[in-house]
Amino acid sequence: MSNWKYAMVTPTSPWRGAMTVPRDVRLVADAGSGGAAGIRLAQQPVVELEARRGARLLDLEGVSASKAAARLAGVTGDALDVRLAVEPRGATSVTLVVRAGAVERTAITLDPAGGTLALDRSQSGYAGFDRKFPAVHTVALGAGASASGAPLTVRVLVDRSSVEVFGDDGRAVLTDLVFPDPGSRGVGLEWTGAEPRVTRLTVDAMK
Repeated sequence: MSNWKYAMVTPTSPWRGAMTVPRDVRLVADAGSGGAAGIRLAQQPVVELEARRGARLLDLEGVSASKAAARLAGVTGDALDVRLAVEPRGATSVTLVVRAGAVERTAITLDPAGGTLALDRSQSGYAGFDRKFPAVHTVALGAGASASGAPLTVRVLVDRSSVEVFGDDGRAVLTDLVFPDPGSRGVGLEWTGAEPRVTRLTVDAMK
């Protein structure tokens, strides 16, 4: 879980480098571009990881995004398992924010119309060790995920120096190192356009 462009200068001590969580990798059916049937690689954290869960910090179902955002404002943590399912309902973007502080944030954004998932670490914390580290990484969602009105799903594993994102049942996956201040522990929900509806939102502390 690193990049050779900056692997030798990351601000870590005494360790340098880390592995992602173990994952199940599989082939799944996917509509593909133009609606043609195809096969896509998907990956999810192994089920054994659920044994590392601690307290459930939040559990919401069938609520407005504004209500979910208000409840998330009281949730903090630097090791979390966040699961979100949301109906866009005209929203042009839906963003889950983790490791948030006074001036820091790591943002995971779903774009229903564009059919993309983005992980923005440009304001995630210390990044002065390499000019290419502050970046926004984007991946395409599965073809079915961007259909009008269809629920979008994302699971985010937050750790002290990493964020791992699994969208559309593992069809879209992003992994980034982050180096926030230890006090940046906030979680938030934002959107643009019409207000979406949160089908399900859970936040679990991780051990």
